Amino acid sequence: MKTISSALLCALLLAANLHGAAQTIMPPEAKPSAATTREMSVSQEPSVRSSMIIDPKQRAQDFQQAYDMLKKEKTAGKVYFQFSDGSSIGNIIDMTTMANGTIVLFRYNSSQGIKFQIVKIEDILTLQY
Repeated sequence: MKTISSALLCALLLAANLHGAAQTIMPPEAKPSAATTREMSVSQEPSVRSSMIIDPKQRAQDFQQAYDMLKKEKTAGKVYFQFSDGSSIGNIIDMTTMANGTIVLFRYNSSQGIKFQIVKIEDILTLQY
């Protein structure tokens, strides 16, 4: 009887090891890989954010072109830019993108006269009228 129970014990241990080998268990202190994180994000969150790399010069040119088109449709005073800090510029007289496309120079009317403001292209959120 002792040999039967030890054979049964060996079979159970072997089955338990095979079952354990099929499972992937990560210790709590281990961080999941990027692939695992991406799979979790896709399966757990219906809205997954994505990123796109855009050359700042091209983004500046797009803002310049959009400004020029809106200025033709509406009066220049009604076109305004909204920035990431919550501020905005309206009454724009002229918008000039710098040669590298990373900053924009705005010339605009204010109650104190004509003013200038330089803004980083990444700080521009929207262009509206």
